[in-house]
Amino acid sequence: MTGTSYRSFLIRVSAAAAAFGLVCLAENGSAVELGVGLVGQAGGNFIGQPDDFVPGLNPNPGFGGTTLGGGLFLDGRLLPFLGLEVDVLRTNDKGSGDYTINGFKSHITLTQGAWHIPILAKVVLPSPLLAPYAMIGPEFVSPSDPKAEVDPSAASGFFSAFADSYWMLTFGLGLEIKLPLPVIDLRIPVSLRGSFTPSASSKAEDRTRLVGNPPTSVGYSSEWQYVIALNAGAAIYF
Repeated sequence: MTGTSYRSFLIRVSAAAAAFGLVCLAENGSAVELGVGLVGQAGGNFIGQPDDFVPGLNPNPGFGGTTLGGGLFLDGRLLPFLGLEVDVLRTNDKGSGDYTINGFKSHITLTQGAWHIPILAKVVLPSPLLAPYAMIGPEFVSPSDPKAEVDPSAASGFFSAFADSYWMLTFGLGLEIKLPLPVIDLRIPVSLRGSFTPSASSKAEDRTRLVGNPPTSVGYSSEWQYVIALNAGAAIYF
């Protein structure tokens, strides 16, 4: 399946999930629970080394590093065991790699801010205090201001970064802790999530931009291929 087909598929999944949620809300009325809360995220993001341009020529080392951020989330509990969660997260994503040319090594760190909007269908095991759950769904990612920072700084003009908006597929396992408070329904969700980008290309020409022959500058794609993160938050349910 091509990258365009994957994006089209994920868009359709998102639309179907949203439509399903609206139908359930309309049909279940007062039986529906709605949670509103804050969530933080910490983890790692990675993108592997692409194929060589030609045998023996690969100026893209692949990158790995941290992702940190947080934001808001809405959680509609449509049935006792079924839910739909939508997050709006702002993250700071980084990843480093080493590139050596003519015996000169450059340590390159790609950095960018990004908006993440996962739309996750949830299956919950109802419980009075501890409710485990599983989730899966598409995640829209909109990067901003990608940069390539280089050590030593003398090589900084040689490297750059680029990124467009893209879709990931996100899945995870979590535990919802229901605090036994008499006047408010406060819950602490904790989840371990993994994401991957189905449309991430392994072709060097899609992931690396070379200017000049021999190259006078190299640009790297910072659309992350894999993410694993721990999320924790707090939400009030109505």
